[in-house]
Amino acid sequence: MSLPVAGTALYIADPYVTARSLSTPLLLAALIAVLDKKWLRVAILVVITLLLHPLMALWGAFFLAATAIAQAHSRIRPLLGFVIAALVALALVRLFSPEENLLAQTLAHSRSYWYLANWEWYEWIGMLAPPALLMALHFRSPWTSTQASLTRAAVAIFMLSGAASLLLVHPTSTHLLLARMQPLRMMHFAYLVFLFLLGAKVGSFVENVRSLRILPIVAGFVIAGCALFLMQRSLYASSNHIELPNSPLRNPWEQAFIWIREHTPVDAIVAMDAHYISTPGEDAQSFRALAQRSCLPDYSKDGGVASVYRVLAPKWQRGEHAQQDLNQLNDVERLKQLHGTKASWILLPAASQTAFACLYQNNAVKVCRLPVSY
Repeated sequence: MSLPVAGTALYIADPYVTARSLSTPLLLAALIAVLDKKWLRVAILVVITLLLHPLMALWGAFFLAATAIAQAHSRIRPLLGFVIAALVALALVRLFSPEENLLAQTLAHSRSYWYLANWEWYEWIGMLAPPALLMALHFRSPWTSTQASLTRAAVAIFMLSGAASLLLVHPTSTHLLLARMQPLRMMHFAYLVFLFLLGAKVGSFVENVRSLRILPIVAGFVIAGCALFLMQRSLYASSNHIELPNSPLRNPWEQAFIWIREHTPVDAIVAMDAHYISTPGEDAQSFRALAQRSCLPDYSKDGGVASVYRVLAPKWQRGEHAQQDLNQLNDVERLKQLHGTKASWILLPAASQTAFACLYQNNAVKVCRLPVSY
């Protein structure tokens, strides 16, 4: 399930537990309730999802609405009306949203996946291919009424997310509320339904063919599964593929974070390069979750939070600037740059030159105590 959803920076299912790990099955349950016309159950499930992940609940509700319309009307006109009405509503959100300052714009531009204009060509294929394939399958072979409704809803949502981003979300705009809402996230649930429908079609085909003709299909799925497995292993090559409680830690960054948890005061504040999460071998091991200590804001994860919650932007900017190129500086420059941040420890690459007292080191990083006053 590590299939990326075009250029949205989302996966069908995250390889680690996130809020989407709960919101996705809840929305799937809500979709089943829509198909069964259990509207109270739909409302309850959407509200629960809203509490867990507001953005995914919002865009998932768009898919649920499209499915309800597609189920009630076999003609395409009502769904087109829904797409147009949704576009008008989103346009009003953009129209009445305030203009924002340069810092907010800088943060928004750092999230390239918000904007279709910043996508690579192959990410565009990831957006256009699923609805095209769904429509081709829909016209070439018969669907059940439920499959047809889901197909029309998925195609409508692909159209809506693409049109909303192309028409209303631009990198040059100073109205950032709609960009911050990330309408391209609508595609996540549409992708999921697309895979279910594709699997159903393949399963139906396999039931009606002779045994030898199944072999190419099986081979295709084995190749696709191996490719996705290898892709996932390449993403987190330095970490255990399955992380079980009490299993030995293979990732040196993870080992350092655990050492910090066990050997530093609970009020310790750790500084490290602002781009540490994208360092080869770090494997997106989150410092705060493992070390259970505070650290200065980083570019990647904290930048994502600050881009959505504007009130955090100034604090993020100060912390991110204080850690910029921290690995390449000498000790005097590091202390000068970190002045005023209250950082008491620093995490550096193992090869970095420093006179700080380093109490832990492995083949990737070392943990050093900063002077009491600097």
